[in-house]
Amino acid sequence: MTKPPYVIQETNKGFELELIIAICKRMQKQCRFVHTEFGHSVKMLQVEQIDAVMTASKQVFSGQAHLSTSYITYQNVAISLKERNLDIQSIADLGKLSIASFQSAHKVLGKEFAQAAQDSPMYLQIAIQKQQPLLLLKKRVDVIVIDINIFKYLIKSMALGDIESQFNIHPVFPPSKYHVAFKDEQLKDAFNAAFEIFQYSKEYQKLKVKYDFH
Repeated sequence: MTKPPYVIQETNKGFELELIIAICKRMQKQCRFVHTEFGHSVKMLQVEQIDAVMTASKQVFSGQAHLSTSYITYQNVAISLKERNLDIQSIADLGKLSIASFQSAHKVLGKEFAQAAQDSPMYLQIAIQKQQPLLLLKKRVDVIVIDINIFKYLIKSMALGDIESQFNIHPVFPPSKYHVAFKDEQLKDAFNAAFEIFQYSKEYQKLKVKYDFH
C-alpha cells in the first residue's frame, strides 16, 4: 500500500523504495515490488515468488526470517487536535483516549502501547494512512499514531492546512528501526554488505536531501 514519502505505489518512488533499489543495484540485483497492506507483510514471506519483505519489524518477524541490519528508522508520534488541549505525556496516557493507528502498531510499538491499545475505549488500525488525519479532523478519534514524516507529507499533499496551528505532536515513542526479512541468508549478508557501503555514499546523501530526511 502507498505510504508516502517512503513508498509511493503509483510511481514506484519514495525514499524507502529508492533506497532499496539503490542497495539492490549494488548487489547486482533488480527489484520488483509487490505492494500489500502492512498487516499482511509477514504472510508474504510464505509466498513462493517472494524473496524478501521490506519494513520488517523484529517484533513481527521474530524467528521467522533472516533479518538484515536496520536500514531505515521511522519516528512515530501521537497527534491530537490543538483545540482539544489533551495532556499526553506518556504512551500510557493514550489508553484513556480513542486511537487510530497504522496496522500492527500494537505489535511494532512495544508492550506499553499494546496495553494502551487494549485499554483504549476505541482502537482502530487503518490500512490506508491518509484516512488517519481525516479521522482526527472530523473528531472521530482523539488521537492518531503515525510516523511524523508520513503525517507531514499527507497534510501537505491533501491541503489540510497548517500543522502548527491545528495539531499538537506528542513525541512519546522511541524510534522504530526496520529491517528487510529474507528467505535466503546469503542474500541477507549481501544486502548488509551493500548497505554498509551505500550509507556513506553521496548518492545516499542526495536521496535524504530529496525527501528532506535528516
